[in-house]
Amino acid sequence: MRARFLAEQFLNVLCLFCFFTYIVGGYSLDGNHGLSFITDLFTFTSLAVLVGFIFGLDLNKIFIFQGFSNFQNFVLRKEPLKPRGTFVFLSLSLLLVSFFVVPILRHHSFGSSFWDLAVMEQVIWRKAFGYGLTSTAITSQYNPPLDFLKNQHLNFWLIPTAGIYRLFPYTETLLLMQTTVLALTLIPLWKIANELLPKWVPPIILPILFWLWDTVHRNNIWDIHEACYLPMMSLWAYYFFLKKKWTQTALFTLGVALFKEDSWVLAGAMAFYFFSSQKKWVPAIFAFAVGFSVFAAYGIFFDKVIPLSSRYAYLGNSFSESLPIISHNPFIFIQHLMTPGPLKFMEKVLMVSGGFWIFGGWAILAIIPSFMECALSTNPAMQSFNNHYAIAFAGPLFFAAALGLKKIDSFHWSLKTKKTLLIAGVAVAMSQLVYSEPVQIKNYFFSEGWKNRECYLNLMANVPADAIVYSQDPLISHLSKRPILFFTYDFKDYLPNSFIVQTSAAHLPANFSTIKEDCGQRVASNFR
Repeated sequence: MRARFLAEQFLNVLCLFCFFTYIVGGYSLDGNHGLSFITDLFTFTSLAVLVGFIFGLDLNKIFIFQGFSNFQNFVLRKEPLKPRGTFVFLSLSLLLVSFFVVPILRHHSFGSSFWDLAVMEQVIWRKAFGYGLTSTAITSQYNPPLDFLKNQHLNFWLIPTAGIYRLFPYTETLLLMQTTVLALTLIPLWKIANELLPKWVPPIILPILFWLWDTVHRNNIWDIHEACYLPMMSLWAYYFFLKKKWTQTALFTLGVALFKEDSWVLAGAMAFYFFSSQKKWVPAIFAFAVGFSVFAAYGIFFDKVIPLSSRYAYLGNSFSESLPIISHNPFIFIQHLMTPGPLKFMEKVLMVSGGFWIFGGWAILAIIPSFMECALSTNPAMQSFNNHYAIAFAGPLFFAAALGLKKIDSFHWSLKTKKTLLIAGVAVAMSQLVYSEPVQIKNYFFSEGWKNRECYLNLMANVPADAIVYSQDPLISHLSKRPILFFTYDFKDYLPNSFIVQTSAAHLPANFSTIKEDCGQRVASNFR
């Protein structure tokens, strides 16, 4: 009994230490480095909990578990907050605040970049202030502004976003909108969990699994992307599907499609699942065919910025080139999937949500098209959880995870075996979380961008608001609120009355004179 008591106390202290370390962002050990990387600590703690449970330790005696249980029951209106639940509530509130703070702090530390903050903000700014949904940043000075919808991405979400931006014309508006939508994704997850999860699975598990997916945090800080809106929209569609509210299901599914050309495939796959699960095969096939057709037609006839080879190098530069390649080698896609990049990507996806989505049955179908879009790519960014591509299929994946847990409940196993599998899955999910907002808050305050912040702002104050600007990172994302902006300064000739914002080491073109030079950057102009 004494050994059991000591083991429970060790687990109690370890869980509390792990949770508190995550909340405060590590500890300073020698002034420069600290216990900041949470992955190893999370992995060790979750494995200790798993081993303890297998050997019969009562997790209900662990402080953190008691706190989460009380907080969950408080949200379910089953009991008032107690001290342990209050501690968890305050800790989660602090994490949520840091989730909102980090993207803004990153931008103010000059960590944001042209791809994709400056390019997106300029399109939104131009639309908001009467220049149309167009861009100069992703074209050259020799061409007219690029019509974004017809040539780059089928992003209808930019239209209402521009309306909001006109009222609040700040970069922070776009960053806060994205963070808010990611945070609000926890609501449909919670509601789906209450609908589907068996009684022995706490409904808070599903939002926790989403929070533990590293790509959620990476997307929150990586500038702005339409893909970040897709999890919330798709999960609301799934929730209304469960409630048999068909109008809301259709509206949210259509809403998914309007965010980008490839989200039409996602919406089509979701609609295929909705219809096929009710044995309505004709509308199921039709819905997916429409979604895929919009995606394919846009890529073939409209997208003039991103060549096919930049994402699928083995298919040539265009769809017309790809057809003879595929006809000559029908197995080319399978061959590519067997290469190291796609195999590693598939391995990472298997671990998302603790792997519970694998038991999701028919719902897995809706994951496949967006998953294959990434897996078949030769572009490493599309297979990285640091980028925005994988988060597109988060909705179908986490819905499948909820169904997977429900499926596990139907297995003829003992309750302890099922709970062991649940704890093991959460341990797998915890081992995948690398990014920590509290840690990054500390890092940004000590970054070079933050130290040079006032210097950069004073330097950019010499660039008029309506000036023609040529620039690059790290300053270009702070210069995007203007009608004419070019992401380079390496032209043979330049438009008259323009400004270059460049590094001090860069060659200064003829006819340009330096206006101000400081902190490794230079502002120059050929203004006459």
